[in-house]
Amino acid sequence: MKPLDASSNFKGEGCKRQVDHDKSRQTGYKATTRRYLIGIFFILLSLSIVTVSAFVYQQANQTITQTIVEVATIKLSNIDLGSIDEGETKTYKLEKAQIIRTTKGHVYLHLDSNLDKVDTYYDTYDIVFIFSAVPDGSGHKPGDVACRLTISKPDYSSIDLDVPGEWIFDLEITTTAKSVNSDTKVEVTITVSAESTP
Repeated sequence: MKPLDASSNFKGEGCKRQVDHDKSRQTGYKATTRRYLIGIFFILLSLSIVTVSAFVYQQANQTITQTIVEVATIKLSNIDLGSIDEGETKTYKLEKAQIIRTTKGHVYLHLDSNLDKVDTYYDTYDIVFIFSAVPDGSGHKPGDVACRLTISKPDYSSIDLDVPGEWIFDLEITTTAKSVNSDTKVEVTITVSAESTP
Protein backbone atom coordinates (compact mmCIF):
# COMPACT_ATOMS: atom_id res chain seq x y z
CA MET A 1 0.00 0.00 0.00
CA LYS A 2 1.42 3.38 -1.02
CA PRO A 3 1.69 6.12 1.57
CA LEU A 4 -0.20 9.31 0.81
CA ASP A 5 1.91 12.22 -0.20
CA ALA A 6 1.81 15.61 1.45
CA SER A 7 -0.54 17.09 -1.08
CA SER A 8 -2.85 14.11 -0.82
CA ASN A 9 -2.85 14.39 2.98
CA PHE A 10 -3.63 18.10 2.73
CA LYS A 11 -6.62 17.44 0.57
CA GLY A 12 -7.84 14.80 2.97
CA GLU A 13 -7.54 17.14 5.92
CA GLY A 14 -9.33 19.89 3.98
CA CYS A 15 -12.19 17.57 3.11
CA LYS A 16 -12.41 16.46 6.73
CA ARG A 17 -12.59 20.07 7.89
CA GLN A 18 -15.29 20.81 5.28
CA VAL A 19 -17.30 17.81 6.43
CA ASP A 20 -16.93 18.86 10.03
CA HIS A 21 -18.00 22.38 9.13
CA ASP A 22 -21.08 21.11 7.28
CA LYS A 23 -21.97 18.89 10.21
CA SER A 24 -21.61 21.84 12.54
CA ARG A 25 -23.89 23.94 10.31
CA GLN A 26 -26.43 21.14 10.14
CA THR A 27 -26.26 20.71 13.89
CA GLY A 28 -26.80 24.47 14.37
CA TYR A 29 -29.69 24.45 11.90
CA LYS A 30 -31.27 21.50 13.66
CA ALA A 31 -30.88 23.23 17.02
CA THR A 32 -32.46 26.43 15.67
CA THR A 33 -35.30 24.46 14.12
CA ARG A 34 -35.81 22.59 17.38
CA ARG A 35 -35.95 25.86 19.35
CA TYR A 36 -38.39 27.31 16.79
CA LEU A 37 -40.66 24.27 17.02
CA ILE A 38 -40.51 24.36 20.82
CA GLY A 39 -41.51 28.06 20.74
CA ILE A 40 -44.49 27.30 18.47
CA PHE A 41 -45.45 24.41 20.76
CA PHE A 42 -45.55 26.69 23.82
CA ILE A 43 -47.55 29.32 21.92
CA LEU A 44 -50.08 26.70 20.86
CA LEU A 45 -50.15 25.36 24.40
CA SER A 46 -50.89 28.83 25.79
CA LEU A 47 -53.67 29.31 23.23
CA SER A 48 -55.06 25.94 24.17
CA ILE A 49 -55.09 26.97 27.85
CA VAL A 50 -56.93 30.24 27.02
CA THR A 51 -59.51 28.33 24.99
CA VAL A 52 -60.14 25.93 27.84
CA SER A 53 -60.52 28.79 30.36
CA ALA A 54 -63.20 30.48 28.12
CA PHE A 55 -65.34 27.36 27.75
CA VAL A 56 -69.07 28.13 28.11
CA TYR A 57 -70.77 25.50 30.24
CA GLN A 58 -74.31 26.84 29.86
CA GLN A 59 -76.20 29.91 28.59
CA ALA A 60 -79.73 31.14 29.33
CA ASN A 61 -81.88 34.20 28.62
CA GLN A 62 -83.95 36.21 31.08
CA THR A 63 -86.83 38.44 29.95
CA ILE A 64 -88.22 41.37 31.94
CA THR A 65 -91.69 42.68 31.03
CA GLN A 66 -93.84 45.47 32.37
CA THR A 67 -97.34 46.63 31.40
CA ILE A 68 -98.00 50.37 31.23
CA VAL A 69 -101.56 51.06 32.36
CA GLU A 70 -103.62 53.77 30.68
CA VAL A 71 -104.76 55.76 33.71
CA ALA A 72 -107.40 57.89 31.98
CA THR A 73 -109.45 57.76 28.79
CA ILE A 74 -111.39 60.79 27.58
CA LYS A 75 -114.39 60.71 25.27
CA LEU A 76 -115.68 64.06 24.06
CA SER A 77 -118.65 64.86 21.84
CA ASN A 78 -118.39 67.67 19.32
CA ILE A 79 -121.27 70.15 19.65
CA ASP A 80 -123.14 72.17 17.06
CA LEU A 81 -125.26 74.85 18.72
CA GLY A 82 -126.91 75.85 15.47
CA SER A 83 -127.55 79.55 14.91
CA ILE A 84 -128.24 82.58 17.08
CA ASP A 85 -129.48 86.04 16.11
CA GLU A 86 -127.59 89.24 16.80
CA GLY A 87 -128.27 90.43 20.34
CA GLU A 88 -129.99 87.19 21.28
CA THR A 89 -129.18 85.08 24.36
CA LYS A 90 -129.56 81.32 24.29
CA THR A 91 -128.90 78.59 26.85
CA TYR A 92 -128.22 74.98 25.87
CA LYS A 93 -128.13 71.88 28.08
CA LEU A 94 -126.03 69.07 26.64
CA GLU A 95 -126.09 65.69 28.35
CA LYS A 96 -123.11 63.32 28.46
CA ALA A 97 -120.91 65.79 26.63
CA GLN A 98 -117.79 64.38 28.32
CA ILE A 99 -117.06 60.87 29.59
CA ILE A 100 -113.83 60.18 31.47
CA ARG A 101 -112.75 56.80 32.82
CA THR A 102 -109.94 56.52 35.36
CA THR A 103 -108.13 53.55 36.91
CA LYS A 104 -106.86 55.43 39.97
CA GLY A 105 -108.01 58.13 42.33
CA HIS A 106 -107.09 61.83 42.27
CA VAL A 107 -106.69 62.30 38.55
CA TYR A 108 -106.98 66.01 37.76
CA LEU A 109 -108.80 67.45 34.76
CA HIS A 110 -107.33 70.60 33.28
CA LEU A 111 -109.46 72.62 30.86
CA ASP A 112 -108.04 75.10 28.36
CA SER A 113 -110.12 76.97 25.81
CA ASN A 114 -109.98 79.82 23.31
CA LEU A 115 -112.99 81.62 24.80
CA ASP A 116 -110.91 84.74 25.31
CA LYS A 117 -110.63 85.02 21.50
CA VAL A 118 -114.40 85.17 20.80
CA ASP A 119 -115.12 88.44 22.61
CA THR A 120 -115.37 90.14 19.19
CA TYR A 121 -118.58 88.19 18.51
CA TYR A 122 -120.10 87.59 21.94
CA ASP A 123 -120.93 89.58 25.03
CA THR A 124 -121.46 86.34 26.92
CA TYR A 125 -120.09 82.86 26.33
CA ASP A 126 -120.35 80.73 29.47
CA ILE A 127 -119.74 76.97 29.64
CA VAL A 128 -120.69 75.24 32.90
CA PHE A 129 -119.44 71.69 33.57
CA ILE A 130 -121.86 69.68 35.72
CA PHE A 131 -121.31 66.26 37.27
CA SER A 132 -123.90 63.97 35.73
CA ALA A 133 -122.64 60.63 37.10
CA VAL A 134 -119.80 59.91 39.53
CA PRO A 135 -118.25 56.65 40.80
CA ASP A 136 -119.20 55.26 44.20
CA GLY A 137 -117.22 56.74 47.08
CA SER A 138 -116.61 60.12 45.43
CA GLY A 139 -116.98 63.35 47.36
CA HIS A 140 -118.77 64.85 44.32
CA LYS A 141 -122.49 64.39 43.68
CA PRO A 142 -124.51 64.33 40.47
CA GLY A 143 -125.80 67.83 39.76
CA ASP A 144 -122.82 69.56 41.38
CA VAL A 145 -121.07 72.22 39.30
CA ALA A 146 -117.53 71.13 38.51
CA CYS A 147 -116.33 74.40 36.95
CA ARG A 148 -117.26 77.33 34.72
CA LEU A 149 -115.41 78.72 31.69
CA THR A 150 -116.07 82.28 30.49
CA ILE A 151 -114.60 84.84 28.11
CA SER A 152 -112.68 86.40 31.01
CA LYS A 153 -111.69 83.01 32.50
CA PRO A 154 -111.16 80.63 29.57
CA ASP A 155 -109.16 78.01 31.48
CA TYR A 156 -109.63 75.99 34.64
CA SER A 157 -107.26 73.97 36.86
CA SER A 158 -108.45 71.56 38.02
CA ILE A 159 -111.33 69.13 38.63
CA ASP A 160 -110.31 66.43 41.11
CA LEU A 161 -111.57 63.01 40.02
CA ASP A 162 -111.05 61.64 43.51
CA VAL A 163 -111.90 57.96 42.97
CA PRO A 164 -111.41 55.58 40.03
CA GLY A 165 -114.31 54.84 37.73
CA GLU A 166 -116.49 56.49 35.10
CA TRP A 167 -117.21 60.21 35.24
CA ILE A 168 -119.89 61.81 33.09
CA PHE A 169 -120.28 65.55 32.60
CA ASP A 170 -123.16 67.56 31.19
CA LEU A 171 -122.58 71.02 29.76
CA GLU A 172 -124.73 74.09 30.13
CA ILE A 173 -123.80 76.75 27.60
CA THR A 174 -125.11 80.32 27.54
CA THR A 175 -124.26 82.71 24.70
CA THR A 176 -125.19 86.32 23.90
CA ALA A 177 -124.27 87.36 20.36
CA LYS A 178 -122.99 90.77 19.31
CA SER A 179 -123.78 92.53 16.03
CA VAL A 180 -121.98 91.24 12.91
CA ASN A 181 -121.72 92.46 9.31
CA SER A 182 -122.50 89.04 7.82
CA ASP A 183 -123.24 85.48 8.90
CA THR A 184 -120.24 84.42 10.96
CA LYS A 185 -119.43 80.91 12.16
CA VAL A 186 -117.51 80.96 15.44
CA GLU A 187 -115.71 77.91 16.73
CA VAL A 188 -114.74 77.35 20.37
CA THR A 189 -112.18 74.69 21.24
CA ILE A 190 -111.79 73.15 24.67
CA THR A 191 -108.75 71.03 25.42
CA VAL A 192 -109.29 68.52 28.24
CA SER A 193 -106.26 66.87 29.78
CA ALA A 194 -106.13 64.34 32.61
CA GLU A 195 -103.03 64.88 34.72
CA SER A 196 -101.43 63.58 37.89
CA THR A 197 -101.17 66.99 39.57
CA PRO A 198 -103.69 69.81 40.19
